Amino acid sequence: MADSILNGEWLGGYTVNTLVKGCFFPLLSAFIHVLGLSWMGTMTFIYTIACMIFIYALCPLIQRKSLLLLVYTAVLFNPVTYAAWTFQRFYRNGITMAQVLIVFACVLIIYMRRNEAVRKSVFWAILGGFTLWSLWNTREDGIWIMPFMIVATAVTIVLIIVKKKSKKETIQHIIVVLLPLLMLSGGNFCVRSVNYLCYGIFSYNEINDSSFSDAMKAIYSVKPEEKIERVSVTREKVERMYKVSPTLKSVEPFLESSMDAWDYNDQAPGDGEVQDGWFFWSLRDAVSNTGYYCDAKTADEFYSKVAVEIETAFEEGSTIIEKQKTMPSALMSPWREGYFSKIVETMQKITDYVLHYDEVETRAEYSNQSTADGIRSFEGLTNDRALYPEDRNSYIRGWYVSFKENVAYVAITDADQNIIQKAVLKVSEDVAGYLGEKKVPFAEKCRFEEVIPKSDYTGKMYLTSFTKEDKVIDMIPLSRETMGEKTDNYEYNFDSLQLSNIDIREGYVRPYVDRMNAIGKIYKVTGVGIFILSVVAYLYSGVSLIKKKEKEKTVTVMLILSGLFLSTIVLFGGVAYNEIASCDSIRYMYLSGAYPMVLAFEGLAIIYALELLLEHRKRS
Repeated sequence: MADSILNGEWLGGYTVNTLVKGCFFPLLSAFIHVLGLSWMGTMTFIYTIACMIFIYALCPLIQRKSLLLLVYTAVLFNPVTYAAWTFQRFYRNGITMAQVLIVFACVLIIYMRRNEAVRKSVFWAILGGFTLWSLWNTREDGIWIMPFMIVATAVTIVLIIVKKKSKKETIQHIIVVLLPLLMLSGGNFCVRSVNYLCYGIFSYNEINDSSFSDAMKAIYSVKPEEKIERVSVTREKVERMYKVSPTLKSVEPFLESSMDAWDYNDQAPGDGEVQDGWFFWSLRDAVSNTGYYCDAKTADEFYSKVAVEIETAFEEGSTIIEKQKTMPSALMSPWREGYFSKIVETMQKITDYVLHYDEVETRAEYSNQSTADGIRSFEGLTNDRALYPEDRNSYIRGWYVSFKENVAYVAITDADQNIIQKAVLKVSEDVAGYLGEKKVPFAEKCRFEEVIPKSDYTGKMYLTSFTKEDKVIDMIPLSRETMGEKTDNYEYNFDSLQLSNIDIREGYVRPYVDRMNAIGKIYKVTGVGIFILSVVAYLYSGVSLIKKKEKEKTVTVMLILSGLFLSTIVLFGGVAYNEIASCDSIRYMYLSGAYPMVLAFEGLAIIYALELLLEHRKRS
């Protein structure tokens, strides 16, 4: 899609996947590519700026800036921001953490400046609105942040009205407070309009905003006769829906075949059923294979007819299907008896998972794209390098001379001096000229250039020089960290060095990977303890409200902490529901938005309580 944007074709030709996900990720990818920047470097930069903005928002609340530096450091080095499933992948969840921090920071700044000149809040309202829109159009489950946005907006407006400013000032401040939500609505309208012009349907996303979502809700509203865990659309239910929906019946052979295929993607492969996390994909594949995805309007009309036919059957009192309640989102399968206790239990599991940073790690791995062309396309788009799993050849080009011995030949060897690849020495007049008066033997022929065939060997490799008697003269470790060296015994220079079998994963990258994981381990070990301490600090700040004469700052801090805490709970609840009702969802890439909120809650709660304690001691 990013390639299509770069070619001026919006999201490209219409297919079953074109409008199934948000447009912001390909837009951002194309923008970064046009600037000629590295994707990974830009993601790091954006997250760093997000951390700075969040700390800037907290500045009026914390007197001791050294304490804010601690919070900044804790949030900045969040292990999920350099982990394999988020940052190391070209994946949309990698931007979520920055989006969350910026939205919270902007809302906080607007709240705290509600009594100041309007102009001081306009920029932050615009930034917050754009970021909120980007979050909404990055993932289809961005609705979890809306409770915070609605409550924060309502509280701020009420306080503005209570302040009893002039009518003009009050209206201006209310407009600024509403601006993020207005920008979200306006931004989605713009995306809908562009999609209408390009594809013929007025939708920003087919999952949440189209006849497909209507069809999914209608399908979910049909009560199944069998109760199968994580399966709301059973085979027997599909058979009954065929009888009331001629349109759905028209894709029967394709849907049956598609469900057979998708059955093997869920947690009970071979049982003939498709779990809810995969059913909508199987339905879309079936409709696509039937030919309805020739254009967006035709596909949308198909789903509209399915929804209308099922609803009509309900209204006419059909005895074939029975209606059941559905959830607000088409992504959520119907509620079942016993879910409440399961959700509570699963949320406890998620809390433990997040606080221990389970599965969060940095890795040195090969690209998992299926073809070299696929990898190259991602390299071109992201301006980052990949390691090709099918191209394990190593390559070396450079020169070497010995000042002590006459060199007969050089070779690439292992640590035991076993030859992996013998190097052919070539004419090197440039090296001889460089060495000048030293008159080093064989300096006129000391260059080499070799491709080292891929093999199962994954150990350290060396450039080893030998005498005529096969005696080892020097063994130089091959490493991109040291591309040249001059000693009393020898001098060498590697013009180019690529050690695909060990270098990327076990060579010069390994120290950086280990360093990142060492930082991550600190979070893993201290996560639970720091969270418990932060909850105690949160409660202490709440109790201090009763005794403290000047309550405004503490009230603000408590509102922020409560917003962070409750938003995290909402996100946990959504993931927990999906885990028990749909498919395996307890993965840090789906929970990525929670980690900065948890760290921000912990940091602010602890340092504010510490300030209260220091102030109390000073007064004593």
